[in-house]
Amino acid sequence: MSSGTLYEVGIDEWIYSTLAADTTIKSICGTPTPRIYSDVAPQTSSWPAIVFRELSGKDTLGAGAGRIMGTASYRVIAIDQTESLSANVKTLAQRVDALLCTATTPTWQPKVVGGVTILGCYRTAEIGGIEEAWNTVFRRLGGLYTILTN
Repeated sequence: MSSGTLYEVGIDEWIYSTLAADTTIKSICGTPTPRIYSDVAPQTSSWPAIVFRELSGKDTLGAGAGRIMGTASYRVIAIDQTESLSANVKTLAQRVDALLCTATTPTWQPKVVGGVTILGCYRTAEIGGIEEAWNTVFRRLGGLYTILTN
């Protein structure tokens, strides 16, 4: 988990707990502790995995310069050790999107996690591609998400 700001820690907890509770993600990323990592996956990790990371954050200020809302941008991606776009990577990216995009869930209610209220989340862009790390090729697919907090 992150060692960043209060907002980042709360958002990280929300992302992790939301994704780790899903049976489809657990069936692909392992149980009882699925391979879901904040910032970077360890070199010794098994694959596929999900990696999420805060890219930026911004406060919205009200009267008297009091913070009334926070907005954070996160990259959340599924990664597999392959050059081709595997079924596992596609399924993981689809599940991440379905679980995090609160706008598509009419019954979704704000959640308080780690002292932070998660007001909502939406995807701003899909991202994918191939990366090389540790002399190994990895395929990634996921999205950039905006998370609203209070």
